[in-house]
Amino acid sequence: MEISGEPVALLSEAVAQVWDLSNGGTLVYREMGGAGGARGVQYSWLARGERPAPPTFGPLRGADVASFRVSPDGRRVLYFLGLSGGDGRLVVADLAARTTGTVAAGPGAAGGWFVWMPDGRRAIYQVGPTAPGGAGLLWKPVDGSGPAERLTTSKAWQQPQVVTRDGRFLLYQEGGGLGTTDAAAGDNYDLWLLPLVPRGQPRPLLSTKANERMADLSPDQNWMAYVSDETGRDEVWVRAFPEGQAAIQVSQDGGTEPLWAPDGRTLYYRDWSGTMLNAAPVAAGAVPQFGTPVVTKGNWARGLPYGRRYDLDPVSGALLFQHATTFGREIRVVLNFDEVIRRKMAGGK
Repeated sequence: MEISGEPVALLSEAVAQVWDLSNGGTLVYREMGGAGGARGVQYSWLARGERPAPPTFGPLRGADVASFRVSPDGRRVLYFLGLSGGDGRLVVADLAARTTGTVAAGPGAAGGWFVWMPDGRRAIYQVGPTAPGGAGLLWKPVDGSGPAERLTTSKAWQQPQVVTRDGRFLLYQEGGGLGTTDAAAGDNYDLWLLPLVPRGQPRPLLSTKANERMADLSPDQNWMAYVSDETGRDEVWVRAFPEGQAAIQVSQDGGTEPLWAPDGRTLYYRDWSGTMLNAAPVAAGAVPQFGTPVVTKGNWARGLPYGRRYDLDPVSGALLFQHATTFGREIRVVLNFDEVIRRKMAGGK
């Protein structure tokens, strides 16, 4: 038996069906309206406090949206729009003007993870192995006023996490372990520090036999929250930044995707299902103290092992979430679908 010819689309790609086909040739399916379905990617703001959440933007139609990052002034949002065929675009949306622009595009030219520079003028983003020059990190003016410049080159995957408020250092994670360029070892993550002003060579910040990922800095820049699996499962930890030996375990029943509130009084994190947001109160001091988290539940897209899938508006404190996959309420039936297959394969309409 041999496979020959090109694949043939039977139904619209935007439908993204979940289906079954009977022996008699009857197809049943439901439309998928969540991540990249017929209705596009769905998202929403979760207001925190008395200030109103920012306006919405979109619609976002594509194979997937990896993440959102709100600009330092709260006026724009960066997001990665995955397209068919492995292409992708890093897009910036102006919330007030309701316009969008492309920052980077093409196969491997714009990975799914990125951060804003503190002045909001440039973004640092990941590129994959198929990008010119290979995998690594680039930065580029968001308004397109200049070309992209390469910051790092590596055979291992690198994801930018956060830039210090003074713009001098980038904190990023790299898969593959300390100093390695072996992409096959990409299941181990360490945290690295890259000098930006003046430009310098990256150095390991936190590297152990465990995985350290998804770091975020407190507003006073004194503390780093991150995820480690040193206990055998992912938990949220906090340690002094940039150098700190003792670590504080914040989550007790598993946790991921830590994110500090703008005032530093709350540390958010989620469970792996993506449906539970934990808001742990923070008492300031020589060493921060973390109280019992307040839990909010929602139908949000679950997190990924290598990146945070939600963000907050630094002005209002509102949180931006991508909705989990949803399905239409209708079950649709196509009779004689086997004949549709035969006509499609024969080149008929």
